[in-house]
Amino acid sequence: MKKYLAVAVTTVFFLCLMTMMVFFMLFRDTSSEEGILTSGDNPDGTLLYTENAEELYEDDEVLPGKEGFFCIPIPDGTKKEDIGIDDRKMDDMTLISIPAEDPDYYYNHNLSGSKVNIKNIGFGTDNGRVIFEIHTDGVCVMTSEISDRCLYIRYDRPHDIYDRVILIDPGHGGDDSGSEAYGVREKDITLGIAQKIGNDPEKTEGIFYTRPDDSTVPLKDREEYAEKLAPDMLVTLHTNADGSTRITRGVEVYYNKDELKEKAGKLADELSKISGGTEKKVQKKKQLPGFEESDIPGIYVGAGFITNKSEAEMMASQEYEEKAAKAIEEIF
Repeated sequence: MKKYLAVAVTTVFFLCLMTMMVFFMLFRDTSSEEGILTSGDNPDGTLLYTENAEELYEDDEVLPGKEGFFCIPIPDGTKKEDIGIDDRKMDDMTLISIPAEDPDYYYNHNLSGSKVNIKNIGFGTDNGRVIFEIHTDGVCVMTSEISDRCLYIRYDRPHDIYDRVILIDPGHGGDDSGSEAYGVREKDITLGIAQKIGNDPEKTEGIFYTRPDDSTVPLKDREEYAEKLAPDMLVTLHTNADGSTRITRGVEVYYNKDELKEKAGKLADELSKISGGTEKKVQKKKQLPGFEESDIPGIYVGAGFITNKSEAEMMASQEYEEKAAKAIEEIF
């Protein structure tokens, strides 16, 4: 009996050991291994890692008529709408998703062209698609076009192609609604104004955003992005709130550099007019709220008091957002 019991215990022990080894091989962290790049999120949400794509790269010769462009071949029959491009400027990364039923397609059709401002490239396959993960050497502006069975990609430094670089920071977002009153949320007002800035094709400024949509972006990430981008001006958008009364109203504009005093005053005047001649406050602050560690020239806009019903309803309107966006553009 003892003999059989010992054999059973030994068998169970080895089965447990083998299970643990299999679990380790399946779920081990390979992100630090040579040739593997962590991709994080991706268009389909299932790709965990991409392989180094250097072996797919043919040469860095200038492509005829496409100076500065990088070429990713695309399979026959691929249409523009079949290709997914997720440009994540804050992460210095672009994810490109291309249909490719043949998993070896890119071993037979090499990448080529200029890799200026490209740090590294990874790739992986997922459900009949190839995912390219392109990391840039800092914040870049991506230009893409499709011709001759090729997706052409180019990355330029913002200050190389724009007269001025402006960073718009719509306050709050995602899980952080900011101040709320009368069914109006601060995060919606700030994003609504931000999305209407930079739509004039005649403007020569490059407009960038800390959040282009209703996403959660920590203050630390916003400040780090601002430092990487090094804009000529930062404009951070907010609304005011007074928890002690519903009467307080008005516009508050802060600036952190003497050269912005006149622009801050002009903006406060215009926002006050838009709001029907409401009170206004213009003040210099050594550090702007949310960007205390940054020395970038900037203006903080407190568009109005969300705790004042008339101002809350006004700021929630499309008309106000458009007028406020135009007033902000005038100070660039």
